[in-house]
Amino acid sequence: MDRHMIKSGLLAGAVSGLALAYLQWAAYLLNILPYHVYIAAASIILPENLLFSVFGLIVGFVLHTAFSALVGLLLAYVVHHRLEKAVSWGIGFGLAAVILSNFVLAWLGPEQPLLAMRQTAIYFTVISRILYGAFLGYLYKRYLSLPVGRLP
Repeated sequence: MDRHMIKSGLLAGAVSGLALAYLQWAAYLLNILPYHVYIAAASIILPENLLFSVFGLIVGFVLHTAFSALVGLLLAYVVHHRLEKAVSWGIGFGLAAVILSNFVLAWLGPEQPLLAMRQTAIYFTVISRILYGAFLGYLYKRYLSLPVGRLP
């Protein structure tokens, strides 16, 4: 893997993670999801009394974006020779993210696991992660097709 692939994977992961966070934030505000995605990410390292502060939101934003960038880097490593399958692998990574986030939420907050949520929240979570994976694969393919000097 060269630097262009690494930068493309990190950037695609961060941008698609940001899109997922805003989609799930809107679902939280519409009372579809019982948790805020940045609060759930910040709960990994922050105590409960700091989660709902501005500091908690900033830490959650940074953690969620960093985790998404690492998923993009992992996608870049997996599909660097099979670029035509980037979207398919991205959808698979999105489904894996549903399972992983279920385990993390069940471990850190036993009152908020995925299977204890309402059906609409479960459907929204699965569909939004599939869209996240498809967007991740698409962005990686698009960023990789840019000339090497043009990537920000």
